[in-house]
Amino acid sequence: MRVARRLLVVLALTSSLVAPLPTAAIDDPALVGERGIRPEEGEVARLYLAVLGRAPEAGGFDFWMVRRLEGWTLDRVAANFVDSVEYRQRFGVPNDAAFVELLYENVLGRRSDASGRAFWIDQLDDGMSRQRVVVLFSESPEFVELTGTVPPTYADGRPGFSVVERGVTEADLGASWRAGCPVGPADLVHLDLSHLDAAGAVATGRLTVHRSVADDAVSIFAELYRRRVPITSLRPAAEFDGDDDAMMAANNTSGFNCRPVVGGNGWSRHAFGTAIDINPLVNPYVRGATILPPTGAEWVDRSRYQAGMLYGGGSIVRLVESLGWRWGGNWESLKDYQHIDTLPR
Repeated sequence: MRVARRLLVVLALTSSLVAPLPTAAIDDPALVGERGIRPEEGEVARLYLAVLGRAPEAGGFDFWMVRRLEGWTLDRVAANFVDSVEYRQRFGVPNDAAFVELLYENVLGRRSDASGRAFWIDQLDDGMSRQRVVVLFSESPEFVELTGTVPPTYADGRPGFSVVERGVTEADLGASWRAGCPVGPADLVHLDLSHLDAAGAVATGRLTVHRSVADDAVSIFAELYRRRVPITSLRPAAEFDGDDDAMMAANNTSGFNCRPVVGGNGWSRHAFGTAIDINPLVNPYVRGATILPPTGAEWVDRSRYQAGMLYGGGSIVRLVESLGWRWGGNWESLKDYQHIDTLPR
């Protein structure tokens, strides 16, 4: 059990950043297990260990906890783990024998024995799904004993979140602003913010917003950073000559851009500096057959988790809504999963 015990030690010792639980049913004592840890929390943490061989990251853990509290079965969550991009990138598409071997290594910390390997391969040959096998491994009494009462933790030695606010000039805004826009350069600020890039490394990006919502924007990006939500690119619209399509194609997160609403003539709230688009690739705009960016089509299905997603019930959307902002994923006539906005204050 070498690997399992090593992961248990990691979980037990790195306790400086414990992920807060989703608010849904958080005060329901029936959902609280031994040591105050809800059963679903242990289940989700064990899936990370069993399938991916690692402790959960905060953003993904939050996503799957919300799905469990919404009523998803553990088998359904496990199916998404086995079909995830991370699993395929790390392990390819293993045959049944290799799949079973990975579970033995991740869960039991050893190579399989001949009889055990033959048993599980026979189960798969007889039609048992891979997600069912995963759950039987991850919820085995042995693995539960090792990991079931330890909450997932995420200490990683990152520097603290930082932000520097700077004034904005007309030259700074380039083609993203012109005379006649509803706000001028003096109404805006640049926020140079900490974030994690697509590889998980700490980076600094720039967001341009209206002065009146700068504090809210800082709160949102501090939470994105704390919960390790990667931001692939964080650059002002001026660096893309105000081209919204180009920014979406680059998966760029941005704020101010003096432009009309998509498909209309009125001003977008981006033109006021009170809207932010976050990770547009995995949070696409969807209206009928229109998907923007087109390469985001894979992520129209919001039941598939990918790092960087915004989703209903998640900590980021809850924070956004608590600040009085809107999330485009809640809209009826269209879904703009990348978009959050408010009014100037």
